[in-house]
Amino acid sequence: NTVKFGCDRHIARSSSAICDGPSSPIDTPACEPAILIPTLLIAAILIKLESRGPVIYRSIRIGRGARPFTFLKLRSMVDGADQHRHKLSHLNETDGPVFKIAADPRVTRIGRLLRVTSIDEIPQLWNVLRGEMSLVGPRPPIAEEVVQYEPWQLRRLDVVPGITCLWQI
Repeated sequence: NTVKFGCDRHIARSSSAICDGPSSPIDTPACEPAILIPTLLIAAILIKLESRGPVIYRSIRIGRGARPFTFLKLRSMVDGADQHRHKLSHLNETDGPVFKIAADPRVTRIGRLLRVTSIDEIPQLWNVLRGEMSLVGPRPPIAEEVVQYEPWQLRRLDVVPGITCLWQI
């Protein structure tokens, strides 16, 4: 018996042959604890070797019903990257409240690898187990984004946020 987390393409995007979504006819070994735990340990060591700061990035996000929760992720940016966000606002590539930079200078070398492989998302499985997130749903916003929402955008707070969005599956 193995525990399956309902792996989706976002979590194991780089190995679609191994983890081809919930309807895959093969077992999803990339989502089993025997793979997740060593992967997390190796990632933690690499994060610590490359830069100072915590291995786990914690952020207060807004979930279903506008309830705040602590969002977990492997740290892929330099420690304190949140404080540099306003200095980089001129590089924002999106309209509206969301902040996004494709080649964000705050991302570390190891962080780029963690993001491409989606390994940085693994700690969010804890948020799923706690009922704060689901596997699929809108990404959880930060409070600073929510206060800028238009009334119609607030509807996204009617559902549980997810590790991956529907359009990524």
